[in-house]
Amino acid sequence: MQRKVSVLIPTYKRPHFLKQALESAIHQLLKPYEIIVCDNDPTPNTETEKIVLELSKEFRQIKYFKNPENIGALENYKKLFHLAEGEFIQFLPDDDLLAPHTLDELSKPLCENEEIKISAGKGVFLDENLKIIPSLFFYQKFYSNYKDLFKNEALDGKEFIKKSLYHLANFTVGFPMFRKKDVDFELFKFDNFEIKANIDWFLWLYILRKPNSKVFLSGKVTYFLRSHESQAQMKSFIIGAKEHLIFLSDEFLGSVGVSISKKELARTKEEIIFSIFNIIPLLDNEQKKEAEKIVQDIINEAKQKSKNLIIQNLVEREKREPFSIIIITYNSQKTIIDCLTTILQNSKDEDEIIVIDNNSKDNTPQILLDLQKKFGNIKVILNQKNLGFAKAVNQAVKQAKNEFLVIINPDTFVATPDWLEIFYKELKKNNAGVVIPTSEAVAFRFELIRFTKLPYIYRDPKIISDWLRFHFDNEKEEVPFFAGFCFATRKKIFEEIGMLDENLILGMEDYDFSLRLREKNYKILLLPSVLVGHIGHVSFESDRENAEKLNRISIWNFAKKLIKKYGYGNVPTPDKLIAEEENPLNFQAINLHGKYKFMFDFSGTKKEKDFFRKKAVELHSKPPISIVTVSFFSSDDIDELSQSIANSNYPNLNLVVVDNSEDESEFRKLNEILQKNFKNTQKKFFIIKNQNTGFAGGTNKGIKFAIENLNASYIWILNPDTIIDKNTPFELLKTLLYTDSLAVTCKIKDIKTGKCLYDGIRYSETPFDEQDIGIIPALFLSGANILVKKELIEKTGFFREDFFLYFEDNDLMTRMKEKGIKLIYTPYTFIYHKVKGGLLSNPTKLYYFTRNFFYFFEETQKKDFIPALQYITNTLWRYYEELQNKLPQNIIPIIIGIEHYLLGKKGKQNWEKDTFYYGEKISENLPENLRKINGIKIMEDFYKLKKILIANPKDKNAFAWIINLIYFMKFSELFGFSNYYEFKNSLQ
Repeated sequence: MQRKVSVLIPTYKRPHFLKQALESAIHQLLKPYEIIVCDNDPTPNTETEKIVLELSKEFRQIKYFKNPENIGALENYKKLFHLAEGEFIQFLPDDDLLAPHTLDELSKPLCENEEIKISAGKGVFLDENLKIIPSLFFYQKFYSNYKDLFKNEALDGKEFIKKSLYHLANFTVGFPMFRKKDVDFELFKFDNFEIKANIDWFLWLYILRKPNSKVFLSGKVTYFLRSHESQAQMKSFIIGAKEHLIFLSDEFLGSVGVSISKKELARTKEEIIFSIFNIIPLLDNEQKKEAEKIVQDIINEAKQKSKNLIIQNLVEREKREPFSIIIITYNSQKTIIDCLTTILQNSKDEDEIIVIDNNSKDNTPQILLDLQKKFGNIKVILNQKNLGFAKAVNQAVKQAKNEFLVIINPDTFVATPDWLEIFYKELKKNNAGVVIPTSEAVAFRFELIRFTKLPYIYRDPKIISDWLRFHFDNEKEEVPFFAGFCFATRKKIFEEIGMLDENLILGMEDYDFSLRLREKNYKILLLPSVLVGHIGHVSFESDRENAEKLNRISIWNFAKKLIKKYGYGNVPTPDKLIAEEENPLNFQAINLHGKYKFMFDFSGTKKEKDFFRKKAVELHSKPPISIVTVSFFSSDDIDELSQSIANSNYPNLNLVVVDNSEDESEFRKLNEILQKNFKNTQKKFFIIKNQNTGFAGGTNKGIKFAIENLNASYIWILNPDTIIDKNTPFELLKTLLYTDSLAVTCKIKDIKTGKCLYDGIRYSETPFDEQDIGIIPALFLSGANILVKKELIEKTGFFREDFFLYFEDNDLMTRMKEKGIKLIYTPYTFIYHKVKGGLLSNPTKLYYFTRNFFYFFEETQKKDFIPALQYITNTLWRYYEELQNKLPQNIIPIIIGIEHYLLGKKGKQNWEKDTFYYGEKISENLPENLRKINGIKIMEDFYKLKKILIANPKDKNAFAWIINLIYFMKFSELFGFSNYYEFKNSLQ
């Protein structure tokens, strides 16, 4: 059966583009049934006419129509459609291109299956010179979804519509192929609204509206869309934004037969808002007003629909049972009036408000008494001493006359008018134990920004409240715990599971109550439609010293409770216990302030009763620890490090120094220093000559020596420019043994300031204040300091030597995570580290850091490297900005680091010799990935830019182009070609 495909090309005064589009349509594996060109330029004897005439000699099925006047783009498309005689339609704007296999690839599924209404392949965005555009926007919006969508199979049409609208992305990129007969609607018009900017998207959305429709998505690239940057495009953007809102309207969604939840629509509409805010600086005044109106219309829609929901709910206010609203105050004069005002505004007279003041020292009691006189439903109780939060809440619960309760902090304000009605509706259900609102200044699990990003733009809580109230109506999320700043429950819950634990005077009572709720199978429900603003710790700050003391007591009492239940050393870590998830990025720490240090189970292995006794016996037997350090002309540093080791309280230390200097005099100096420093101690030292194999190679050699020659069970890897505290070996080993771990680390302090450089969560060359939160799983590893058991090396292997310097520790940490091995950080001991000018002052370090930065993330983020590339290049841009004014010559090692990454060079490199190398015999040095994408041209461009930067490192434009080249290379690798012609050649 002949497949009759009509290729329809609208054109207007772009003869050069038209020629390319026509050629792409002519040179198809499946020849078009016809190619129709409709020209909107009425001028006679144009270049367009000549091109069409010339190409029609090659392909006689070209039909050319010249409009007597410019009828506009939409009418031109419509005219083409009505002129077409083929069964299948492929629109092709004059600046777009088809792949040689497009017509054959896309027409087959349409021929074979009547249910398939749309057929499309992957689309690629090109610039005006037909090169791939390395745009992160295009990647995130389109390319990152290709692997899950374009699988050479048919998908349900409704699901494809929904996914496309949810992501606000026309995944077909350009026009797909379709049957002419399936267009049973007026082209490019919906409900008298004319679609102008998204005609390709609208077309297939509406074709797929029919029941049982399917879309075929080919795994091949079939369409090339040329992207232009112009002020006219800004106008098109505004029109497009309006059309997006049409597509998301109830009317349009109903007409195409899909349903998208209000919660999902919130995300999509926020994307429109943020895209408009990002582009506003580029608009002229008229366009700016138009864009701002679009945003305001979105906000107003939420406001009106929220109002309607609230009005409906307020009808239920008089019907619902009353609440007792409990507030505990202490020095709350700054916030209590606002808090009570919003509660009074958003409750009914039958709702009682019980305020218990815990012996405030400010004007809070008088404020409360004045309000009690004014409002009959406010009941004030003035305690003569501070009973603590938990005991005061219990006091109020006993006083409460109503079944339904809200406990709310005085530093809050109610932003959602029908909050109590929403709480009531959920609490009426049997399995709801506690319901909570969203807010700010709370744990991330409840944070406002999880549900909306609008607070980054708007600070008005009314706007945020309306947005949440409408888009998250009836939404709820079961959570494992709650924060006590605001929660609603029932009296019967207290009667069943007990009151708040009064030993938890200030803090932990909410965690404890959460655990008891879960034990009784009650649910804790987060209701994101309710917003209660939270300032946070106002009362705490008013008497910080006493509050901190009471908080510590509460934490310790909570710890004792947990230890009694689980056993010392077997208490689940806070993230598992409280948050029911293991997430180092959001670790729910409980700062034990030095007590019960080893109560938590970090290993996942149950500790028997005599576990700590056995470990204590081993610890106090002082088993040998082998310290491994690598020296590269570091004899002065080794002098200070070895002195601190010699002076340590721990007797059985063996120092293994691997000398990477390849210099006899340096080796002799090291030997003399160590002879001197270890002269009056039983501790031993060993020096190993080594070729310079970098930190990784040297460390590996030292580890192997310690295992093979010293029978080492415990190996402590240290940088040579560190100094240990006299108790550090003992404390680190204690942490290793008592946590039953394979690897531990500790705090690293700056030797000059005594401030922190590493705390298990972050590392900085700029010292920062300590914020200890107890023993935790470290987020990342600093190779400057890690104590490991020999078994760690057996399980994960040695350091990667091809990194040579930098990121070998990150790589080891990655392998540890893959094996489920945690690195445990303790704040209870420390080492000192010397910061000598930092990374940016050392050209060699900068070279290896830059090169390995790319390698590490490319290997660990294989499936999604391009987003990681943004983090890398942003970091390098920051370094470039700093170096421009301070050390511009140190920009050069960054450039060479990038060059060597592009060329695939690893291990030790004499990078300084490449300073004046501009790429002779480029083709001989290209790695396989560059050979596939015409890497010669990429590297030729790179070397031109490198030459400019060698001469003038401050040439910001040249550096920007180098960064762009990296993106261009990675986007080219993504598809296997860097431009349209290369793509065509690859098919031959």
